[in-house]
Amino acid sequence: MAAEEAGPFRQLRESHREIHFADAAELRCFVGKLKDQFAQRGRLVTKQDGERYVRQQLLDGNPEWESIKGKSADWARYFDKLVRS
Repeated sequence: MAAEEAGPFRQLRESHREIHFADAAELRCFVGKLKDQFAQRGRLVTKQDGERYVRQQLLDGNPEWESIKGKSADWARYFDKLVRS
């Protein structure tokens, strides 16, 4: 089932889902499978990598990132700092 509110990013809205489990045992089984696959699914991203990506999105005028910038003064200050760096 599509998640009700997955955020401002198109990729999140299109790919994230809510999963309803019949009971706690079914949930534990699912979590166990995810845990077993963590090494294949996980991806290490440093703060520098993330900030570099966000900076480029802002410099490119990405409307999804620009919409977040407009949500609060804190986001605007942080994003402005990234663009100036």
